[in-house]
Amino acid sequence: IGSGVSSVTVTGAFSATFDNYRIVMAGTDCSIGIGYQLQFNLGTTTFSNYGSFYYDKFDGSSTGTSRFNATTTISCGMQSTNTDTSFSMDVFYPYAAFRTQFAGQYHGEGWSGWYAGQNTVTTPQTSFVISTSAGTMTGGRIRVYGYNNG
Repeated sequence: IGSGVSSVTVTGAFSATFDNYRIVMAGTDCSIGIGYQLQFNLGTTTFSNYGSFYYDKFDGSSTGTSRFNATTTISCGMQSTNTDTSFSMDVFYPYAAFRTQFAGQYHGEGWSGWYAGQNTVTTPQTSFVISTSAGTMTGGRIRVYGYNNG
């Protein structure tokens, strides 16, 4: 991922080779307590994401659901300062000519939860950007796996 970056772009992530994909990000530290966001197709400004994001703080001080309705980004994780965070996202038919659906979960020091929704753009998704809501991230790895069509 790098050191002290606010976003990471992954190009050529999706193609017609597979119908569905899994994105995994693990071992990332952040400069301040933040939320992680994902945006399809290199950060286009299309307000096309709809879904829900559930969060739960381990000490019970904060729990709930936030919704995204016609947003440019997808909320996909929360983290306290300087701790390893991981999330996974299953992406369904990103390269097909209809709405891309997604679902995932995240775990970080002090927080865990899930999210799900859809992106209403009907042109093929080929790339994505992972960014922070504030501050920067350091280290970790992003991997993209295609599901076998067999």
